[in-house]
Amino acid sequence: MLAYDYPMMDVFVSIVALSLLVVWVFLLFRVFADLFRDHDLSGGGKALWIVVLLVLPYIGVIAYIYLHGKEMSLRSREFDMRRARPRY
Repeated sequence: MLAYDYPMMDVFVSIVALSLLVVWVFLLFRVFADLFRDHDLSGGGKALWIVVLLVLPYIGVIAYIYLHGKEMSLRSREFDMRRARPRY
């Protein structure tokens, strides 16, 4: 509607849509990485989250971050600390 009346608006809408897609893909990879780092979650729970992420991708990512955001941050810090520790 509005984007077809103004060609630059069409470009702007395309850039915003592409940016949101890139952000979502980044978050999806972070959530999958966190799922496999989580030792407290059982195998069935991980499988259920994977199904939710595949069936309802946007809602699943937002729900996972809302429900497990703090633990996700802590696991990420622990992982970074283990990687940064020198090995002798």
